Amino acid sequence: MDTTHRQTSPEETRERILAAAREVYVRNNGRHGTTTREIAQLAGVNEVTLFRHFGSKERLLAEMVGRCTVKDELGSVIHDTGDLRADLIRIGLALARAMERVEDIIRVHLTETTVGGADVFEGPRRGHQAIVDFMQRQADLGRIAGDPRRLTRTFSGMIFAHVMGKRFWEDDGPITESDVARYTDIFLKGTQIHG
Repeated sequence: MDTTHRQTSPEETRERILAAAREVYVRNNGRHGTTTREIAQLAGVNEVTLFRHFGSKERLLAEMVGRCTVKDELGSVIHDTGDLRADLIRIGLALARAMERVEDIIRVHLTETTVGGADVFEGPRRGHQAIVDFMQRQADLGRIAGDPRRLTRTFSGMIFAHVMGKRFWEDDGPITESDVARYTDIFLKGTQIHG
């Protein structure tokens, strides 16, 4: 049932299946409406090929969801340069871009709690923790005041609301550095320690 004429590598086939799984998962609003038959058909493979690569629908969906984490993208930008505002803008912009990349999955996750036995919020929690650790370092250095978890929730919450509220506000464009700078300034106004 493979529809391609050229020979594809196992990695290419796997990637096609994962891309198809994401599309079907989002279109059908989660795991319950998602079938391996529909995924295989969209990927241009038969179900046997799908199961050979992933073993089960649950493992396929867990891997697809696992790829939608923001932690890896944040890991390379979360560091202290000594310029807290610039650091937060850089982190906030990376967070926003990562959210925009997986906005479709986030929307479905708001109604799901597990996929294939995996907690769908595990990846976002790891990204959140990386920002909490950054906020903790800034608090320890006396640059900001407050509980690092609540600081992270406040900062990332503004960005989350912007990204996820675009449809509500009829704003289709991507978040800009200027947007993130505005949120950063609001955040810093309420959290910086003044002498």
